[in-house]
Amino acid sequence: MRFEKWQALGNDYLILERDQLPFELTPARIRRLCAGHFGVFADGVLVLAPPADPADVADLRIFNPDGSEAELSGNGARDAAVLSPRLLDAAAYPTLSFTSTQLVDEQGQWSLRGELEVRGVTRLVEARITALRAEAATIRASARAGIDRYDFGITTYRGLAARRLIIDLDIIAHMEQS
Repeated sequence: MRFEKWQALGNDYLILERDQLPFELTPARIRRLCAGHFGVFADGVLVLAPPADPADVADLRIFNPDGSEAELSGNGARDAAVLSPRLLDAAAYPTLSFTSTQLVDEQGQWSLRGELEVRGVTRLVEARITALRAEAATIRASARAGIDRYDFGITTYRGLAARRLIIDLDIIAHMEQS
């Protein structure tokens, strides 16, 4: 089952596309999905479906972790809007891609410079490394980059949604044996 999990102001939401669900979403399944030890630990489930009204971005159903349906969630609705075709268009562009071209040390602060591709548009960005660990022939790093969404052609909701976005990257580098 494909899903995304987004966090907004301390609330974790599991985001599912109705038409890609391999089973009926029952209250018992919602409780299991949201459970801390047996699920993915979420404060709710957002189910996106193609809009009944073409003027809308999508139809959204919001479920509480107890399986009941909620009428409204500000954080959840915002997460759904970010994934919609008007912003990140996650259905058409399910991944963001970062290709590092340079590792830079500026007075002890390490950064990766490279190309970030969002919605088919590539721009140069710099991501500051926030954590680094080596395991045998693998290096794992966490990095954070700030981007201007307008640079990637994402201009919907001008003045209503943040222009600058923070992107957290999980990077895995494997050393090749020669």
